[in-house]
Amino acid sequence: MAEARGRPPVWLEFVQSGTAAVCATLIVNPFDVMKTRLQLQPASGARYSGLVTGLVDVGRTEGLRGLQRGLAAASLLQFSNVACRFGFFDIFKGLLLVPGEDGRTAHLKSMAAGGGSGLIAAVVSNPFFLLKTRFQAVDNSGARGSLADAVRTLYASEGASGFFKGLPAFAVRVVVASSVQLSTYETIKAALVARGLSAERVTTHFAASLITGAAVVAAMQPFDLACTRMMSQDGAGRYRNVAHVLVETVRTEGPLALYAGVVANFARFGPYCCLVYVFLEQFRALGKKVGAARDRVSRISQA
Repeated sequence: MAEARGRPPVWLEFVQSGTAAVCATLIVNPFDVMKTRLQLQPASGARYSGLVTGLVDVGRTEGLRGLQRGLAAASLLQFSNVACRFGFFDIFKGLLLVPGEDGRTAHLKSMAAGGGSGLIAAVVSNPFFLLKTRFQAVDNSGARGSLADAVRTLYASEGASGFFKGLPAFAVRVVVASSVQLSTYETIKAALVARGLSAERVTTHFAASLITGAAVVAAMQPFDLACTRMMSQDGAGRYRNVAHVLVETVRTEGPLALYAGVVANFARFGPYCCLVYVFLEQFRALGKKVGAARDRVSRISQA
């Protein structure tokens, strides 16, 4: 069925958001590598003392390849995850929101739409998150070869179900992050526009996404740590589920351990969130221009 004139096709948001996420990942992946390693190292006898010293250490001992470890899996993860989150959020929001309803109700519905889209995204992208985490967790001495090698090894050792190992933990993480991120960005952006900022300016997108990034990290950090620890373990593993990770971490390492790697997490997710929205808003603007040009050509040809 043809799209209504002036409205972009439904699939376009999937492609634009997924591409924006990959562009952002190319820049922030080194911070993701350090976040993963900081979350996995024990509280005592830790190799990395912090984000900056960790980046220097990895760069010195493993080079650029170490800093960009797991990039292929990370790019596949981000495209599949973000495309589903943003694309289905747009669809669900259209089904749930009613024009003219109060802001609080609209925000809660946006959170529900974000959570629903996050659940779909978690199922689709879980295999790539698992592979990315295992790639980033090792140094040169434990390198896993190519992405194709890792896929074959995982399938041979754990079967098809191995690709969905840790899905409950990952789903909780993505649902929390998605419900906060997608609803918060729109709310903050609308508030900034109401104060006189232009909805089309990059500075507006940057400010709204930076605040959104901080909110997302604060909400999802404990679940992100639990997910990372579950995904990195081979075989039966030490942890049974998200709750077990959280309880065991608090019992053996203290409550502050739930926020291990939070600086690295924000150092990755803050810029990442800004880059995704800045890229996405530019892609959206370009898409509108292309759509408008296509409609003009269509009208001329029908005249």
